[in-house]
Amino acid sequence: MSMLQTQNYTLQIFTEPLPPGLLEQLAQLEAEAFAHPWGLQSLHQTLQQSGAAVAVAQVAALPQSFCLFQQIFDELHIHQLVTATAARRQGYALALLTQLKQLAQQRGCLQLLLEVRSNNLAARALYE
Repeated sequence: MSMLQTQNYTLQIFTEPLPPGLLEQLAQLEAEAFAHPWGLQSLHQTLQQSGAAVAVAQVAALPQSFCLFQQIFDELHIHQLVTATAARRQGYALALLTQLKQLAQQRGCLQLLLEVRSNNLAARALYE
């Protein structure tokens, strides 16, 4: 687990086993943010895969945003990037992506991959 503390929030990367209750908090955040969430079981199964981890932006120990990712050989695949509705446009997702880009470089990854639906304009604006 790595951690970055700022004035307003903490960024941490977790691998299994996650701290008690964190996975449930992330599943709740995802359910509030998406019409078709993966759900607790799918998040848990993904985190059990080799090379998988989750980066979490927290304020006062409450997740505001998270990024579920997995290193596969020399690629870092972003499976999900989720931000609580009330926490959007506050820089959490950008901070997580910046941290993942640094992590990918440290690990010698040649690519950082993320698939985005063409109609998700807010996400595309962040990533481009």
